[in-house]
Amino acid sequence: MRQLTGPAARRASGALLIAGFAALIPAVAFWAASQTGTSYVPPTFPARASAVFMIAGVSLTLLGLIAFDVVLWKAGDRVLSGLGTAAYGVAGVSWVTEAGRGLALHESTYDLEVVFVVAGGLSMLAFGASVIRTGAIPRWAGWLAVGWSVAWLILFAMRRSTAPLAPQLVPLLLGVVLLRPSGDRFHRPLDLAA
Repeated sequence: MRQLTGPAARRASGALLIAGFAALIPAVAFWAASQTGTSYVPPTFPARASAVFMIAGVSLTLLGLIAFDVVLWKAGDRVLSGLGTAAYGVAGVSWVTEAGRGLALHESTYDLEVVFVVAGGLSMLAFGASVIRTGAIPRWAGWLAVGWSVAWLILFAMRRSTAPLAPQLVPLLLGVVLLRPSGDRFHRPLDLAA
């Protein structure tokens, strides 16, 4: 199997990240339609559809981050993007487990949502730092990712309300930036020795 490199990897990663976010839009709509006001997950079509779209969205996002990890690796990052990918893998597993438990046991598990929010936020923080370090895409996108991730994690720690999709705004941002045509001035690694 041929590995995507350069512009092809950027496009593939951007498309997967945007597709992941797009799958979350109907997931949220179906989730809202299935809410009971308790942790009970009813065995209804909206609850099932929400779980399927959520799993698809998180899976597509993980695939997009894996492809973006390759882009950042080639731009000179050897640690941060890998940590970000691993953290999002943990987030994804926790969300798939949460969705599966909801479908099988008809009960939402708050602790798994917490794992998703924290691991997802830390993942986006690592990817943002990697973008700042490498300049593989415009550094302002990395700064926005870091700022959003830090602010959201602090807010989450203070309020303990999940809003689990908040970390998903960063992959959308990264996906849009990856698909934008850009000049070489954004692809130079940050020279820390200067």
